[in-house]
Amino acid sequence: MMKDRQSWTFSHSDLVSTVHNLQLNGQRYVNIINPGVALDKSLFAYREGLAAGIFIKNHSGTRPLVGKVWPGEVVYPDFSHPHIYDYWYSCAYNLYKDIPFDGLWLDMNEPANFVSGCIEDCSLTGSHPKDQPLFVPKRLTGKSLFNQTICPSARQHLGLHFDLHNLYGHMQLVVTNKVCRALKGKRTLLISRSTFPGSGHYGGHWTGDNCSTFTDLANSISAVLDFNLFGIPLVGADVGGFFNTCSEELLIRWMQLGAFYPFMRNHNSHPTEAGVSEPQDPGSYSKDTQAILADIVAVRYSLLPYLYTLMYDSHTKGAPVVRPLFMLYPKDKKTYVIDEQFMWGSTLLLSPCLHEGETSVSAYFPYDIWYDFFTGERLTRVGTTIQLPTPLHSTNIHVRGGSILVTQTPARNTKNSRNNPFGLLAALDSNHIARGKLYWDDGEVLDPVQTKQYNLIRFSVEEGCLTTTIDMLGYTKYSMKLKLVQIFGLYVPPERVLVNNRPASFTFTEDHRVLQLDKLDVSLMEPLSISWS
Repeated sequence: MMKDRQSWTFSHSDLVSTVHNLQLNGQRYVNIINPGVALDKSLFAYREGLAAGIFIKNHSGTRPLVGKVWPGEVVYPDFSHPHIYDYWYSCAYNLYKDIPFDGLWLDMNEPANFVSGCIEDCSLTGSHPKDQPLFVPKRLTGKSLFNQTICPSARQHLGLHFDLHNLYGHMQLVVTNKVCRALKGKRTLLISRSTFPGSGHYGGHWTGDNCSTFTDLANSISAVLDFNLFGIPLVGADVGGFFNTCSEELLIRWMQLGAFYPFMRNHNSHPTEAGVSEPQDPGSYSKDTQAILADIVAVRYSLLPYLYTLMYDSHTKGAPVVRPLFMLYPKDKKTYVIDEQFMWGSTLLLSPCLHEGETSVSAYFPYDIWYDFFTGERLTRVGTTIQLPTPLHSTNIHVRGGSILVTQTPARNTKNSRNNPFGLLAALDSNHIARGKLYWDDGEVLDPVQTKQYNLIRFSVEEGCLTTTIDMLGYTKYSMKLKLVQIFGLYVPPERVLVNNRPASFTFTEDHRVLQLDKLDVSLMEPLSISWS
């Protein structure tokens, strides 16, 4: 919606009312921002940046370096400049006063350039030692450090771009985070294409332009695992692929995987650009496909309390949200080469279908207790590879014994779903023990952990009793009602169940050994005891 693809602008006056209506409906609006500023004196971002000397200079430092991206010829803000915060804040405010965005999508910030180096030669003679170093990695297209980016000899406040190139996107993300905190006074979704170790403290990442192929579908798992190890947990690939046409089968399989990216987004290139012939939003496909996609999105939304708790652990302990199997089973050498399965935390094992035309998955299950997430059925074979039937409408999710995860009744958006009742799923280990926790806050307040504006509730099952321990109760604006409890792996059918010492109705599934209470109305913000005998 940018005017002539110029950052910090919008092209249609009705966007103001559109964003307003979205927000009234509990939805969010995320605006795309490219760092390149068009050479247009009518643009606020260009005039202000030029006056403040904000833009990266050419090799001699005499004038701004000029490159080319979507709006045409552009200059690039220097995010190491001492006055960059004031400039970037004014740009953001100039848009925010009309379009109160909920997030920013930082694109093209490697920084990207449609010409190599700059409009003119990187240095007048082309012989600057940083433009033509003695060693250039062979994998670089054109064997040039400035292929599709700006000149290494370009001058920034802190030094040559040669030394700062890999930090450009990170420095933009840091400044943007600071600006949005001051501008909005609450959390803002920030997603950056270019990142660096440490970027995860300030925002998330998507893995860049991919293709609508089953190969790229499978490869995305390794990318998400890598970035979690890099300390950037909010990460995902473009669901459905960015380039080319996404088939119905591929979109279904990609949504079934993408539902377990920490950052999930269906995104593809504009239909008029090369390699794209069809849109790939779910509404473009058949009703049957839409129903399948809606089901898997509902599963993701039901698991958001668990995902949010994993994000809390990542924030406070640096723990990855998405984990390779070998992280939990370092002594099991069979897990070392597994890159088509992964864990959410230490509780959920995901085994997606990643290959065209297949309706089953070869999944490895380490020596442990595993339950089917949907039915509660316990696997009878572990420490081996199992063939799991996976028709197009289904995916494979298993719960590790000894775990308790918190769920929530899903709604059509997160604003509404967060007010729905919660559920508990306790998967017992061989000693009939399970543990878990829930972190919860309002989703918007800045620094909730530091200011203690959150709830932290621990859950434990032992000796036939589920109990809660409230470690922190700093967020009490909305009630946290518990409606559903499921206990997997209960091999002795209970005769009675007590909730806070009062009899409660329940069901017990004999074939899968699942105890279920689905008519509860108790608060998680008060001590809770559920026992069975």
